[in-house]
Amino acid sequence: MNFRSLHFIAIACLAAQPAMAGLIDLSLSFDSRPSAQGWVYNNPYSGTAESRWVATGTSLVENGVGIGLGPFQGFSWYNYTPGVAEYSAVLPWTLTVTVKITDDEYFGPIYRHGYANYVFLGGYGFGFGVDRENVNMWDGDNFAVDVGSDFRTFTLSGDPISHNYSLRMDGTLIDAGVMAAGGDSIYMGDVTNNHNVDAEITSWQLSQVPEPSTWILAVTSLAWAGISRRSKR
Repeated sequence: MNFRSLHFIAIACLAAQPAMAGLIDLSLSFDSRPSAQGWVYNNPYSGTAESRWVATGTSLVENGVGIGLGPFQGFSWYNYTPGVAEYSAVLPWTLTVTVKITDDEYFGPIYRHGYANYVFLGGYGFGFGVDRENVNMWDGDNFAVDVGSDFRTFTLSGDPISHNYSLRMDGTLIDAGVMAAGGDSIYMGDVTNNHNVDAEITSWQLSQVPEPSTWILAVTSLAWAGISRRSKR
């Protein structure tokens, strides 16, 4: 087998990989509210975006404590719906959020999502909410965690092939399991009427990376292409 044949094999293997629309790379800027960055604001009952969310230039501040607790109170969230060209339905994704919960109050023992993040891509996803003493998951599972009033970095990862997710706080595993079925949308903020918080978000990034095998095939293809050209000469 000559170099040209190997080159063609590498090209064929690369072409056989699942088609990818794109790689999602979504981040929040803190010079403006998310609604000025392509997100949709949802607040059916309690206050305006201006009263609930403040962009300081270095952070996004959520004001929730004292808004009201109980049915039909406290909601205030943003959602973003990515287009099909923005992400690949076959690649893992990771959400990284750095947030500080400065105050909290709750009405019920479950769905304590005064500050929450949900990610659904490719028809599956999961999410979490936090206060100063708890991390509460999309499915209602609650974990007593000493979040405190310091900045914490949460990392939520999802694999659309296995449908598995994991959540870590400052690198420590909090929860892992199987994602839930759902549409394609991303949520950030107060998504329940059970719990309110005051929070400060200083980083928010959702991204995908290609699988290592895809990069290996691409590099192999380019390498054999170069060898083939040199062989001709």
